[in-house]
Amino acid sequence: MLVMTGCQEAKLKTVIAVANKQCPLDMGEVGKITSIIYDGDNVVYTLNMNEEITNIKILKDNPEIMKSSIKMMFQNPAADVKEMLKLMAKCNSGLYMIFVGNKSGEQAVCELTSEELKEVLNTNVNPAQSEQTKLEAQLKIANLQFPMKASEEVMVEKDRSHRRIGCLYMQCGRRIVSHQPD
Repeated sequence: MLVMTGCQEAKLKTVIAVANKQCPLDMGEVGKITSIIYDGDNVVYTLNMNEEITNIKILKDNPEIMKSSIKMMFQNPAADVKEMLKLMAKCNSGLYMIFVGNKSGEQAVCELTSEELKEVLNTNVNPAQSEQTKLEAQLKIANLQFPMKASEEVMVEKDRSHRRIGCLYMQCGRRIVSHQPD
């Protein structure tokens, strides 16, 4: 058993080293993954976040919502991500995600223990339901950041799911405008 665990840990170190060489990984407007390392106990992702989109203080002040959102993102993951999560679980590795504001340098940290990762991996989720659950988790995080000034005249009030579609409620000048999909 110890030999197998040692081999799995060596494999995890190799996978993480290869992933880290690809950094920085662009995540679009949201930011970049700047490093992925294995510290012997945890896989640690460091993400440089665009603070015009992500309010680091909100993440820091709402750790349980952040953790719940990350768990939901790992339900029904892409095949390569699922394999890495399985390898982490075999090595009893946890996951640290360090979100760093690109301007302020402020940090929010989310930790998933190896037991929490195993729980996520063992959750059977319908793919369609999983996508809806991920959308709802993302909306929950987004709504913590509203109201948000989108421009000089536009204020985004809230975001919610409507028939599996995200709906933004905005205030333009003095009039409330709501777009509801058909």
